[in-house]
Amino acid sequence: MVRTFDGGEYPAMGTADRETSTNVVDAALDAGALFKVKTEPLSLSDGTIPLIKSGKYEGQPKRNILSREHGGVDGEDVFLNVVHPSHPTSNYKQLCETAEALFPGTCTGFKCLDEGRKIIFTQQIGEEVDLGGGDFIAPNLMWAASLDSSFPSLGMHYLHRLWCMNQERIADVMFKVKRTTRHDQILLERSTILADSMGVLQDFIKHATFLRDIKVSNSEFERMLANVVPKPEERFNDEGDLIPNTRAMNAWEKKRSAIRYYYKEEQDGPAPGTAWAVWNAVQSAESHELTKSSDPDKQVIKQVDQLRSLDYPITNAFNSKLRDLDDTRAVALV
Repeated sequence: MVRTFDGGEYPAMGTADRETSTNVVDAALDAGALFKVKTEPLSLSDGTIPLIKSGKYEGQPKRNILSREHGGVDGEDVFLNVVHPSHPTSNYKQLCETAEALFPGTCTGFKCLDEGRKIIFTQQIGEEVDLGGGDFIAPNLMWAASLDSSFPSLGMHYLHRLWCMNQERIADVMFKVKRTTRHDQILLERSTILADSMGVLQDFIKHATFLRDIKVSNSEFERMLANVVPKPEERFNDEGDLIPNTRAMNAWEKKRSAIRYYYKEEQDGPAPGTAWAVWNAVQSAESHELTKSSDPDKQVIKQVDQLRSLDYPITNAFNSKLRDLDDTRAVALV
């Protein structure tokens, strides 16, 4: 059985009412993602429809309006996009069917966001690996697509750490698949994705093992925190009076508070007092707390964009400090 969680911190990564993995298409149906997409030509205010005058799409409307039929709160159509005739007008069904054909019965979470303008879903494609002491990680795929052109259709490898519900990537490994269910193409793409995933997993195990071997004291952690997240400089006016910089101070306090909170959590975890615990504490803070939004959909999108772009400046800075700490100790022993 694939273990999942309620998605409280990472809403994109789990489904509260699902205890096992499932079929991607079934999950999409449950999430309301397989709705009908309506297409109509874009017309001017006088009712005329501008047409393409030459080329492959000659005679077709210059732009089409895509909408979700009866998708609004009151049953009204929901506007999705304005697109060129070359733009696909299908819904998400083919992508879901392709992902299911690649890795049947492995869907662990599915979210239909912003009234169907975007979808995100995940699949666990391998067995969990114990790094030691019950610190499990599991190889996963994340898929994202949109009908409003805000998300590129993409797939990417990531590792789900069950202890703190982190979703971690240490390499820029993404993939695209042809949206087809042809048997030979599916087998080729499946094998390629699995091979890349194993490479990501092995690299991550090396990374985790290296950090688990580095001991870090509380005082060393505090010194790194002060260095990576320094207190904002004080500003004075021409008369020498201190000018409060409330926004900068609040941001500073929020970052430090979040990192310390997860650092304390990690001290009760599977690798206390190590660089691995520090790295995960900082990554948790940067992923969970610093992406928070009052709108759950926006939070999911922030988290996916962060994961997709590897945008973890605080975590990367701490990682560098942790490696420097190991190098300093190695020199001292020579």
